[in-house]
Amino acid sequence: MAQQYKTEEATRLLEVIMKMKGYASTTRGRKVIKEGFVKVNGKVVTYPAQDLPAGATVAIFEKPQRTARITLKQLPYDIHHDDPELFAFDKPAGVVSASPDKKRRTAFNIVRDWLFARDPKLEELYFVNKLPKEASGLVLIARDAVTRTRLQKQWNNYTKRYYVIAQGEFPEDGVIGKQTKNAKGKAEGFVFPYRRMMQGAQYALLRVEMKNEAFSELFSLLEAKGNPVPGFARRGKAANPLNRLGFHFFSVEIPESPTSDKLITIKTPVPREFLNLIKFSGRSPNRA
Repeated sequence: MAQQYKTEEATRLLEVIMKMKGYASTTRGRKVIKEGFVKVNGKVVTYPAQDLPAGATVAIFEKPQRTARITLKQLPYDIHHDDPELFAFDKPAGVVSASPDKKRRTAFNIVRDWLFARDPKLEELYFVNKLPKEASGLVLIARDAVTRTRLQKQWNNYTKRYYVIAQGEFPEDGVIGKQTKNAKGKAEGFVFPYRRMMQGAQYALLRVEMKNEAFSELFSLLEAKGNPVPGFARRGKAANPLNRLGFHFFSVEIPESPTSDKLITIKTPVPREFLNLIKFSGRSPNRA
């Protein structure tokens, strides 16, 4: 027989379980949820921080209703970093990075559930960065709130590199955009240093460096120059030979610890479809 409760206002699942059972420790409440003893509106929920609307029915059962465990082989993404503080994986194009809606299928939710299944002792997980849905690349997950706050506060100071496909021909090295000074002497505009990695007849593969994630500004500048990124169009219809955005977050350098000068480099390979587009655009690849 289940113990039931109906929420009178918006709250979180763990808070309801603590109230229903009278637990003094959140550890016991989390364990009950993670081990499948709890249903919300008739469905098993194993995420303690699940947001609940007013009027939700919460039921606690005497036995687990389902063993909510995911085998490690089921993680569909490549892992590129895994330590006690930080986890990084390669998000594919076409998948939302993260969303406030806990029920929405996102890359973060999939990896979160997998990590909880692998390590039931985990308390919480927090996404550090997000990418556009149609882009691919690194997404970082912090295993505690302190690490997430530290990384997000310093995020615009870290060196981050991106692979960008752009139409047309490019010099070996250069910058995209420019900066000017306003009447108060403050710099305005955007400058993105790049290196051409490969050049085809129709498209080039660029390695672009940026600190603040001004993605749309980069795409708009390239489009304005007549070098649009496949899959992006602000001024008209864009060619989309990749069936996705020609943009991939492939590398970030972060401190090994808050007090260390040593950097950890987390990186991913060039997406295969980027290489194929250059090769099949009519000219032999020219690596810089």
